[in-house]
Amino acid sequence: MISAFCGIVRFDGQLIPTGLSESMYSQMPSPLGLLTVTKKLPTATMTAAEMSQSDEALSASSGTSLEFGDYMSASYKIRDASLTLTASWGFVSLYYLVQDGFVAFSTHPNAFFAIPDVTLTPNIDQISRVLESRALDVEKTFYNEISQVRPGSKTVILQSEIKTTDLCNFKENRAVDSRNDSELGIFYNVFREAIQKRIVSKTATTLSAGLDSSAITAITADLLGENECKLLAITSSPKYTNESFAPDGCLNDESELASQVTSSRKNIKHLILKSDGADIVASIQREVQLTGRPSFSPANFFWIEDVVNCAANEGYKRLLIGQCGNGTISWSPTMPRLLPKSRFFPNTPFNKYLKVAKYRLKNTNILRNSQLETIKMHSSMFDFWYHLSLRSGIEILDPTLDKTLIETLLAFPENAFYRDGVSRRLIRKGLKGLLPEKILSNKKRGQQSSDIVARAKRQTTQINDALDQISQSAAALKLLDIPRLREINNKIFLANLIEMSNEDFKKLDTECTVEILRGLSVGFFLLKFLSKN
Repeated sequence: MISAFCGIVRFDGQLIPTGLSESMYSQMPSPLGLLTVTKKLPTATMTAAEMSQSDEALSASSGTSLEFGDYMSASYKIRDASLTLTASWGFVSLYYLVQDGFVAFSTHPNAFFAIPDVTLTPNIDQISRVLESRALDVEKTFYNEISQVRPGSKTVILQSEIKTTDLCNFKENRAVDSRNDSELGIFYNVFREAIQKRIVSKTATTLSAGLDSSAITAITADLLGENECKLLAITSSPKYTNESFAPDGCLNDESELASQVTSSRKNIKHLILKSDGADIVASIQREVQLTGRPSFSPANFFWIEDVVNCAANEGYKRLLIGQCGNGTISWSPTMPRLLPKSRFFPNTPFNKYLKVAKYRLKNTNILRNSQLETIKMHSSMFDFWYHLSLRSGIEILDPTLDKTLIETLLAFPENAFYRDGVSRRLIRKGLKGLLPEKILSNKKRGQQSSDIVARAKRQTTQINDALDQISQSAAALKLLDIPRLREINNKIFLANLIEMSNEDFKKLDTECTVEILRGLSVGFFLLKFLSKN
């Protein structure tokens, strides 16, 4: 069952509490109150005056959990008949729908299907971006009629206009080039503080072989010390190791390297999950129900869900993740402007520098240059963490999205992040001595869901059944090549994964994750429109 906070405001000044019954929409619980603060179900519907006071209190808050907690608020001002929707910087989910005479808002888009005489239609362009691996339009949602409040912004809705203001006005204000590494100490202290204010006595972390989650786990363990309750670190590992795949330069199983972080600390309980009973088709369907939208990475949801459920079932109250670290603490610049030798290669021999420069000019993706754009993209793509948090009852927070941390990093010179061939330099150098050398020097990325093809191979019947179901949608038949997906599914069924060449396995892995599983996610999403409108 999906939980959401929602409400409707009429432009004549009346605030309408919503009590959506299961007969109106089977996936919405009843009754529902108006939205106050996320993670806490409202005990009673608030009046307009109470909501206004609540929003003012949120806006005035400083030095409290609201500084870093993921929250949303709604307030209605009788004086000018305006509705203000606020979303903090972080994992949030807040939508609104403006119609003649009223505006509705909800933390979940499914709620709008319950409003009488409102017809919702899928945004085909946004859906196509998922299928084609193109960047989403951050100003749009997957529904033509529904808008979304961006993380770290406030939207004021009046009958005649809608105005959005950024609450987190991040700017890249780079200092001059670094020469003495003073940034390393500053980074460590600010990052440690970001973690410290997010931990409670019963804290868990996700842990891979990567720098971000390893850093969060190590610092959290050190901060907890000899706490009565050990830190719980959870690592996802492939069930079918012999049939798993990782491209060259990647790890197919991160558990052994992740254990390097936990083995030297007695106050960490390390759990390695293989998601033995996972049903990938059912998990994709649950993710669409949970978020109300299709997913870019449906192949990962089964183990993410397993990790969250594990932490909750173990009785932990908070889960720290490093989802957005690639845009913050372990970011590296990639533009050709990175090439000046005096700035980025001061200690590199000239012959070696020429080789690196030639390679970077040939292989650099200029779209990945801006750290700020990377941060914004990451923050808007992971609303499923909010919904998983609400469903499981465990609070999920990401220290790498800390506002003070981001402002600090955006002021650092770019050569603090990359110099003399050392990528992700800030975290590698700044945490030297805290993390094992094998973690700091590791250049291989973990291949998430490395056994996804092996799992799909054991569920080809369920995949075919799902394709039969999806074929009921005319929109799905237009967007998806169902015969092509069946062909790939049959190819997976017949494949000998153990003896397959790395090149053929890579192609099959892409066909499975990008074509079949994304196709299922899009198809399940489009099925919503058959019965709800």
